[in-house]
Amino acid sequence: MKRRILAVTLALLLGLSCTASAVTMGVVSMPTKDGSVFIRNGGGTKYPAIGYALHGDLLRILKEGKRWDRVTMVSGVAKGKTGWMYNKYITNLRDISNISGWGALAHIKTKYAASTVHLRKGPGTGYGIRGYLKRDDLLIVLNKYSKYWYEVQVADTGMYGYVYADYIANGAPGKVTGNVNLRAKRSTSSKVKRVIPYGSTLTVLVVYKSWSKVRYNGTLGYVWNGYLKFR
Repeated sequence: MKRRILAVTLALLLGLSCTASAVTMGVVSMPTKDGSVFIRNGGGTKYPAIGYALHGDLLRILKEGKRWDRVTMVSGVAKGKTGWMYNKYITNLRDISNISGWGALAHIKTKYAASTVHLRKGPGTGYGIRGYLKRDDLLIVLNKYSKYWYEVQVADTGMYGYVYADYIANGAPGKVTGNVNLRAKRSTSSKVKRVIPYGSTLTVLVVYKSWSKVRYNGTLGYVWNGYLKFR
């Protein structure tokens, strides 16, 4: 049953994110587990509400604005409604089919190899459990709440949720698929700090659009995403 839920979630995220290049998937992120936010007929509080969304509801971001985004709800009580939402309460999800622009990475750490970690629906133990994570599971970091909780997306499945900070380590293990230049900046004209041999492992800290910030044998630098893979 758990595997089926993960597969359905992944299909939903990938299918909707690929319908148009301008469409981004998002999720409603409220300060409390029973919080709600209005969906309005325009980008401002002067416009009437046409519905509301709850913490954890999925949506498609059709147009991004400075404070208000135009969205279509994908799940929840307002499923199918299109309107405007105050974007303070929207977290953008990543397209897991392409590592470009994933942002900061992390991985799960546990004391014992067989231990699992709760992926929760909100930043606290009072929220329900969305799934279970294993040691070294790769995470895309979306946000951080106080010192104790990370808002994350699981890179393998697209699952979204929150993980207690004690179970997270910065960076993720990666591997290069050729002899790769480790550069000082995100540019092919930048200084080469060293050459990373084919098949070498490194720690990936941040994935940008075309380059990634990595640490290789204690040296920080950037590698081209085309020569990078995980696991």
